[in-house]
Amino acid sequence: MNKLPISPSSLQERKAKFLETLLNHSDKVSKVSDHSVLGGIAYGVASLAGKAEKDIAIAVGQIYPQFSSGDNLDLVAENFGISPRMEGSPSTLWARVVGQPGIQYLPNVHTFYSSSGISFTPDKPFTMPSQGFGYLSLRSVVFGSSANIPPLTLTSLSPTLQGHQYVTNEVGAVGGRDVERDEDFRKRIQQGANLLSRNTVSGLEQYCISVNPLVSKIVHCGVNDNGKTVLGIVTINGTTLSTEELSFLSLKVKDRMAFTDLPSLGSSIKGFELVNVPLYPIDVSLRVKVDTTESIDNIRLNLMFNIQNYLLKLREKNYITVEWDDLLVIAKRTNGISYVSDQYFYPHSDINIPKNTFPILRGFRLLNLEGGLIVDFSGNLVPSFYPQQVDFQYQTQLI
Repeated sequence: MNKLPISPSSLQERKAKFLETLLNHSDKVSKVSDHSVLGGIAYGVASLAGKAEKDIAIAVGQIYPQFSSGDNLDLVAENFGISPRMEGSPSTLWARVVGQPGIQYLPNVHTFYSSSGISFTPDKPFTMPSQGFGYLSLRSVVFGSSANIPPLTLTSLSPTLQGHQYVTNEVGAVGGRDVERDEDFRKRIQQGANLLSRNTVSGLEQYCISVNPLVSKIVHCGVNDNGKTVLGIVTINGTTLSTEELSFLSLKVKDRMAFTDLPSLGSSIKGFELVNVPLYPIDVSLRVKVDTTESIDNIRLNLMFNIQNYLLKLREKNYITVEWDDLLVIAKRTNGISYVSDQYFYPHSDINIPKNTFPILRGFRLLNLEGGLIVDFSGNLVPSFYPQQVDFQYQTQLI
């Protein structure tokens, strides 16, 4: 942060400066003692000057974000018409659940717990498919970065559900965010007053973020059958907004849309519709030989991080192809992995992602060359009821 263009001074410095000015402009006074009349006047002037310095510093801090912090930064944002400081957000993850076909996991009824005590609840009702396993989208109950639990740490379900066997998260939770820091808030304020983007999708995106901090991006998804412009909402943690959240956001966005985008009088042909951008789950399985001097947990986390970064970069394109050989190269270049079996690498072909659909890493299995699961963080095998054969077909079964 830049320093204030004001040099704070002490009471004695201000008093000395006043007396120096007085003596330089008067030949009637040669000395001023501390308890004299002029000494009292000097003390009073120095005190008033100190208060003025303080008020000026506060005023500058409320005008210029680079000189503000804390509550003053919140006031700057309010004065500039910038959305308030972003609150914390929950994390989300895909949980692999195993159990009897037909059992149901319900929001606000069933709660999943990690080994560290972080609780998660389903985004929507989920019924176990006929295969006896599936992937369930969960959202953390608590907000903040502490909810970004590592992979293979989701372990239990409450209350007990008859027919449920196991649960685990093959991929770590993402999207959990703490309250916005001064540094990030200040940067957003400085970049927020972009008048040129006000009538663009970028400007609308910033406004949506101010209404719902979970919004990360808005993409144009074309026109629906009724002639309405479809805008897709991408969230920071991959979760989907509820019908109520989308309706409230639509109501707020309506004030920022151009007249040509709003429904014309007596007609519903024109207008817009906000939808959740569909996520296309990507599952990865590979047999590897690892360096015994490296931590298995670090190898797993680094590989997942590299794959997730690769998928995030693909989101910038309108038409996305996840190339299997790119994933293979990422695995081979990850520190701690000395060999990757091409024969047992999955996916084993390119995956074409539909337009306006974003890929997300959902399933991840790190196996040894014999096809056995590599141990988890605590050094124990994850009891997630995996089949023994490694060349499974996740997407042909579930997507």
